[in-house]
Amino acid sequence: MRTYKNKGQLLIVFLVAGFLIGILYANFVAGDSIMLSGMFEKATLQHFKQTEINSGKYLLHVVRERIGCLVFICFLSCLKWKRVYAGIVLGVIGFLSGVLMVSAVMQLGIKGILICIAGMLPQWIFYGLACGVLLWYWFQYPMNKWNKAKTVFVLVMFSGGIITEVYLNPWVVKGIIGII
Repeated sequence: MRTYKNKGQLLIVFLVAGFLIGILYANFVAGDSIMLSGMFEKATLQHFKQTEINSGKYLLHVVRERIGCLVFICFLSCLKWKRVYAGIVLGVIGFLSGVLMVSAVMQLGIKGILICIAGMLPQWIFYGLACGVLLWYWFQYPMNKWNKAKTVFVLVMFSGGIITEVYLNPWVVKGIIGII
């Protein structure tokens, strides 16, 4: 069995393994049913492009969704098996990303990947940094202790992610759909 010299390698292994399992699941288990979602159909994309987004309502929706995720992750931080949870969280993120990418490619080809990337950027830079600090803490526990600086960083990054998701991301996705 291979040993990993640093814990960062192990985090990447969980993410990539989940991604590959998601690709296999989408291709062999889900099959054609993945095409029924309609998320990447041309009519859906054109409708999104023409829809005017109410930023106030969208902000409340995103805050509810992201705060729920943050509370759940913080709850897991209070439990005993932090390293196991970090692996599970990364595996699930990888799995869902794999299924999403296969769905996008099956319906739109390479253009689907561009839409997925546009849909994740720029907010996932902020969310990724915040979750990265939490997951790294989980893997370093008990050598690393949680402190105020980590709390402030995670809250600022989550806030930045929410703001960019509400005010910048729709503009980016509409721009990419317009180009495609």
